[in-house]
Amino acid sequence: MIEVLNLTFSYGNKFSLKNISFKAYPGEVLCILGPNGSGKSTLLKLISGILKKDNGKIYMSGKDVDFVDKEFLNKNISYLPQDLYIPSILTVYEFILLGLSNNLGLRVKDEYLKAVDDIIKKLDIENLAERYIDEISGGQRRIVEIAWCLVKKPRILLLDEPISGLDIRNKIKIMEIIRRITIEEKITTIVVLHDLNMALRFSDRIILLSNGRKVFEGKPEVFINIIGEIEKHYKICLEYNINEFLYIIPINYK
Repeated sequence: MIEVLNLTFSYGNKFSLKNISFKAYPGEVLCILGPNGSGKSTLLKLISGILKKDNGKIYMSGKDVDFVDKEFLNKNISYLPQDLYIPSILTVYEFILLGLSNNLGLRVKDEYLKAVDDIIKKLDIENLAERYIDEISGGQRRIVEIAWCLVKKPRILLLDEPISGLDIRNKIKIMEIIRRITIEEKITTIVVLHDLNMALRFSDRIILLSNGRKVFEGKPEVFINIIGEIEKHYKICLEYNINEFLYIIPINYK
């Protein structure tokens, strides 16, 4: 579990996040939404330890991250940034193996090779294993990146726009994989998204950020009932459905 209490962070004299508090639980997909510049990516970087907070507390499995070592964070957290650099000379198998880089030595242990084999099988990408990174599609690459995150069996998964730039089929496929693995492995998963409908369909809870502040936290069926607030923060006009399937249709910008 992750608990964030009164988290505040600023870039110089300009604050990015102010007094953010929430909890994220194992087996749950928590989606972070918000317009550009609202602090979504910054929040993930603070939780992952890439950035250092100004004030507030972050607890992981009851431990105050201010008093844990880097090894604890590396072991328990997998963080996928928006643009992950992958050398094109690597095969898919080699890249996923690098997800265990903190454990790798001059000789790769059989248990690490088995971990790679297991996650490749679990995500059904055996056909990609020997192909080079620059030989696979964008959607395939996203699945491979998720395999890279999961191979070390993290307890916390932080994903920054994992479906950005993908077609609708691959968006659904990636989100289905994220949700399935989260439930099966009881991972605490936090996903930053721009696609409101993917959040409505695949999240257990949604947090909406705007101008560095949390303006909503709740279940998707509650989120869709605050259309006026969503329109205000995104500066768009929306139509929506609250019957069997929840969805939002952008009509125009304001």
